[in-house]
Amino acid sequence: MAVERHVRLFRIGRNRAVRIPRKLELRGDEAIIRKKGERLIIEAPRKPLLAVLAGLPTRGRLCTRRRPFPWTGRPVTMRFLLDTGIVSDLVRHPQGRVADRIAAIGEKRVCTSVIVAAELRYGAAKRASPRLSAQLEAVLGALDVLALEQPADAVYGELRTRLGGAGSPIGGNDLLMIEELSVENWLR
Repeated sequence: MAVERHVRLFRIGRNRAVRIPRKLELRGDEAIIRKKGERLIIEAPRKPLLAVLAGLPTRGRLCTRRRPFPWTGRPVTMRFLLDTGIVSDLVRHPQGRVADRIAAIGEKRVCTSVIVAAELRYGAAKRASPRLSAQLEAVLGALDVLALEQPADAVYGELRTRLGGAGSPIGGNDLLMIEELSVENWLR
């Protein structure tokens, strides 16, 4: 559940400052602050993904964009979007083949989607395993989890209609992640 508080801004020298209420405190002594539109977002810095994986007990397919996003009008760095199977394997085998591949290409070039995070959290909750849930949260906390933003909704509607009309529908969650992606299997 989100906690929200109204706070006052004040000045310290040339900077504006805000006191963070105790219920909203972040862990540690550092924070990352960024501006998104009219929102200021303050969050705890993430631990590097490979450091998180190295600290977990050893106990998907990879998708990449083929073309830059045409609607952004700016260059886009290619990143690898890890699907449910790949992130699940990463949680179960944190020093396995997927971690080796991430180390080879660089952890800043991998991410996952909020849809994958939701599917994995559902699976962990269904299993009711505190250890699985803890490992999953450690991995997701170290990965960039991308939100679903426009125009994904328009592409989804168009693509789902086209696939359904062709007699080859696929699952709604998979469809939200498939737009113009090519698949590469990191588990082989």
